[in-house]
Amino acid sequence: MKCHYSWGFLLILLAMKLPALGQAGMSLADLTYLEDRYGGPLPADYKTFILAYQGPSDPVKGIAAQATAPGGINPHYLWTPQKIQSVTDSMRNAGILTKDQLVFGDIGLDQLLIYQRLQGQWSSRVFLWDEQYGWYFHLYSIQYTQPHYLSTDLLNGLDSVGFENQHLSEIEDCLDCQYLYALSLADSDYEDFFMKERQEKALAIYRGLAEQAHPAAAAAIAAHYEFQDEVEADSVILWREKAIRWGQVEDNYELADFILDYRPDLKARAVQALETLLSHRGYAGRGALKLSRLYMRDEGAFKDLEKGIQLARQSAALGNLNAKADLSFYYYKGLGVEQDLQKALDFLVEANEQAKERFGGGMWDEEIEMIKKELK
Repeated sequence: MKCHYSWGFLLILLAMKLPALGQAGMSLADLTYLEDRYGGPLPADYKTFILAYQGPSDPVKGIAAQATAPGGINPHYLWTPQKIQSVTDSMRNAGILTKDQLVFGDIGLDQLLIYQRLQGQWSSRVFLWDEQYGWYFHLYSIQYTQPHYLSTDLLNGLDSVGFENQHLSEIEDCLDCQYLYALSLADSDYEDFFMKERQEKALAIYRGLAEQAHPAAAAAIAAHYEFQDEVEADSVILWREKAIRWGQVEDNYELADFILDYRPDLKARAVQALETLLSHRGYAGRGALKLSRLYMRDEGAFKDLEKGIQLARQSAALGNLNAKADLSFYYYKGLGVEQDLQKALDFLVEANEQAKERFGGGMWDEEIEMIKKELK
């Protein structure tokens, strides 16, 4: 059974007193120690940054609070070897992190910076971990914690200067900067004369980033193929798979959704993708609901009412209001469960109250009144 990692204990770890540090705070010997202990080598951009760093250090929070603008500090605190070892080992022992995950800092918001081992090596992609959402993709490199800030001038000049006159040499080393530029390039608020050319240039940038295994760029290429006049299903799946393999775990949801709509012959792959998300805190509720509906509605080999009900309950327990509405329907019809109008009403009332809180109005008012009349 997985241990629950209390925030009280975590905060104690985060607040541990550290000895006074120099400007850089970590030596080559320190990095070598970490690599020996955790099966290095650690990401090259991380080591370069640590060894060259000359900014502020904080003996309690970490070795480097990265400056991002004159007078401003972006709170990415990079820890000492002792703190990295202490927190990483504690979270591994608690069952939260695997042997392929390493905590090396935090951002001052009870969110931890994590490296993961992908395809046998520590990747330079930075993930965030927090109590509510688990871990997910955050940055490509610790050297560029504010890619939007670094790309501001270019982004502002898209319309005034014109994308065709801009050079990207200033951000050629910042992959996330290039990604944000391409995203803005393709996302025009209006259909201007250059829209097709803008999209073609954005796609070229995405492809260049994909050559360096940038997961968000791969997802953008998948979206490009998906939203053509004639959907290129094989290309969509190919690029979603790449995004997932390169670290964008949440793309499992998009992959499953697409397969169910366009390639039902690959339904087993959709099931596998959704099962991957059941342990992902940000997508567990949505993944469980979609998988539940697959099992409940399938007319072939994947029909399994027992699994469908179990997953609907799992999603509802995570607060998914649509899962509660589904359970109401199943109890109302006696589908996969013994018919029970009272339980049907209870689930639907709970879902409706959540809808009122989130959207300002109920979604199932008429259905609730109908069930109440039948109960009488």
